[in-house]
Amino acid sequence: MAKSALEIEVAYLSGDAVAEFNTNHYYEASVGYLIHRPFSSDLVDNIGIGLNFNYGSDFKGGAIVLYFNK
Repeated sequence: MAKSALEIEVAYLSGDAVAEFNTNHYYEASVGYLIHRPFSSDLVDNIGIGLNFNYGSDFKGGAIVLYFNK
């Protein structure tokens, strides 16, 4: 069984992180595709691949994400 996921969240920062990111919050959006039980194993519940985007701080950008037992 396969499942797609979409997450949008706001991350609030405090302390030394505010100076590093040059903000007190930033936005993060993720989209991914999970495959549940791709093979018979007691260690693996699901695997997947996705994209992650960050916006609203000095560290804007994105990443390719590999999901394992999410």
